[in-house]
Amino acid sequence: MTMKWFATKWVSPGVKGYEHRLGGIEKMDVTGNISYDPENHDHMVRTRAEKVRRVAQALLVDGRVRYPYFGVSVRDLDGLEGAVKEQLGPKAPSRGAYVTVVTLGSPAAAAGVRQGDVITKLDGEAIRSSADVVDYVSSRALGASMTVTLFRAGDLRQLSAKVTAAAGDSDDRNEVPALGLTLQSLTPLLAGSFGLPPETRGVAIAEVAPGSPGARAGLQAGDVILDVDRRPVASAEDASRTIGGAMPHLLRVFDRAGIRFVTVQGGG
Repeated sequence: MTMKWFATKWVSPGVKGYEHRLGGIEKMDVTGNISYDPENHDHMVRTRAEKVRRVAQALLVDGRVRYPYFGVSVRDLDGLEGAVKEQLGPKAPSRGAYVTVVTLGSPAAAAGVRQGDVITKLDGEAIRSSADVVDYVSSRALGASMTVTLFRAGDLRQLSAKVTAAAGDSDDRNEVPALGLTLQSLTPLLAGSFGLPPETRGVAIAEVAPGSPGARAGLQAGDVILDVDRRPVASAEDASRTIGGAMPHLLRVFDRAGIRFVTVQGGG
């Protein structure tokens, strides 16, 4: 009997005719359009790696979690009510992040950002949605300067701001050895740095031990646990006491991509 073997050829991203392959499709930097260009693919991979490096570097300072903080709540322009859009005027940009709240005493307030402004760029990078603001600020090093381009009263203007650690970052940390997690209570300022409403209750994951049950479940530092077994958690102590008990547990988790449910199992 004659045996036939079939193998799939390895191709570099962007090769014509193989665009359907995983990794062959990418967003074009700046525009966000679909791109098959291998050089752009390489650029975007390196850009994301650098962003991850900066975020990891900023997360832990002086032995506890510190999150880059700007101090604004923002919304997508697409989601604004008609009356609000009309107030922006005919020269308003079509893409950007509309500022709904500026926290008193925050870096944004010190820079002169106001409610009703539309953020269009941060350090020259185009801002197309509210998520872009959260992602960009999160990637900055603590203490870094940042140029904010915004639309106000029919004109574009630039402001200088400095990213700081959230002044209300909590020292309330608890470890959950059974899952390899270190948890930190969510404060209003910390919630705001994630793009969550200030009144959000929950706990931020400060650390995840490599190879632990938490790591195997896909949990990462910077995730926010909102519920455990469909019950809200109010503090790191509350959460660690609940998920440190009998397994498994169902967690409702917030990350940059939105809300997801995660099942964690104990054991080695």
